[in-house]
Amino acid sequence: MVTVPVGARIVVMVPRWGWGDATDVRIGNSTVLSDQCSVLLANHGRRAILVALGPGRSGLEATVTPASDAAMPAWLGTVVVTGANG
Repeated sequence: MVTVPVGARIVVMVPRWGWGDATDVRIGNSTVLSDQCSVLLANHGRRAILVALGPGRSGLEATVTPASDAAMPAWLGTVVVTGANG
């Protein structure tokens, strides 16, 4: 979990998985965070840049594609956005 002020940019690094590619980071609350850029890395991980839009809390998640019949790996996080003055 990280806490940031409104307007902050957050760099999210999703680690590579044993197979497949890391998916786009899914944002739970689009009134709190917005995805500015998402890049699949050469190692099959992902880097996403998010911007904090307004006060609140949002979960983040990513997984792997293509899916398999095995247990799916998951990456989870939480961002808390405070007012402009913290």
